[in-house]
Amino acid sequence: MIESTPPTQLYPKDTTLHSCQKFRHCVSHHIFKHKGEDKNVIKVEKPVITPINANTGVSSEFLTKNVAMPVTPIAPKFLDYKKDIARANIGITEVLAIKNTDNAIFRMSYRFDLGAANYKMLPIAARYLAFLSTDKYTAEQISKQFYDIACSYSLNVGTEVTTITISGLQENFDKAVSLVEHIFKGVKGNEAALEEMKKSVLKDRENSKTNKGQIMNGLTAYAQYGAKNPFNNVLTNEEVRNLKSDDLLYLIHNLNNYQHVITYYGPKDVTAIAADISKQHFIPKEFT
Repeated sequence: MIESTPPTQLYPKDTTLHSCQKFRHCVSHHIFKHKGEDKNVIKVEKPVITPINANTGVSSEFLTKNVAMPVTPIAPKFLDYKKDIARANIGITEVLAIKNTDNAIFRMSYRFDLGAANYKMLPIAARYLAFLSTDKYTAEQISKQFYDIACSYSLNVGTEVTTITISGLQENFDKAVSLVEHIFKGVKGNEAALEEMKKSVLKDRENSKTNKGQIMNGLTAYAQYGAKNPFNNVLTNEEVRNLKSDDLLYLIHNLNNYQHVITYYGPKDVTAIAADISKQHFIPKEFT
């Protein structure tokens, strides 16, 4: 129930007068609350909870059979690299292979015994490679070619090791390897891409100065090796600005001339895969 009462009956006249002058509507409202039990509430009857017999002392037939099964003790299995890894040779290069018995996927790597510690330009050359074209394909078409055959490749440069990795469907192995060989032999310089890459490298270095993870990596390297360490064993900013496309292309084109080992994991045995690789992969008579 709501009842309206003139404000002059509730407050002193001076207060009421001030309020009426301040506000246009001078009406106060009273709200009366009814107390008591609401007879209109609908109650839901509580359902009966059925007790569960846990049968804690009873075993099912399935459990009884499983418990009765003999258990073979677990023993460690140690790898024997001479037996578990098959070996072959292609010229002066060794091929290490493990057969994939699960599916028709292969993964092959050319593992070179050189890295950023040997050639400071090598990490930048690997970065530059993604922007390059050949006489036959543009950079975009190269990506599409790999997509069409469900394969991929990458060039990764470490401190002491550089790896070219090719992976995908075994049925397209020859096409994938042939395409990778074509790329490393035939990529051409792209001056516009080189200039943009230089800016990107320098920008990344500036950003690293505010990256706590990079700062910690630098401090760790300094603590381990001293002032001259792998973290700062890189081209200076001035050297980056003066990089020439021909210098980077030389490293890419001649990578196969450096000592490397080929590793393969896939459906074929080592003899068959070595024969396939020898048809596509260039191996010099003597490593650089």
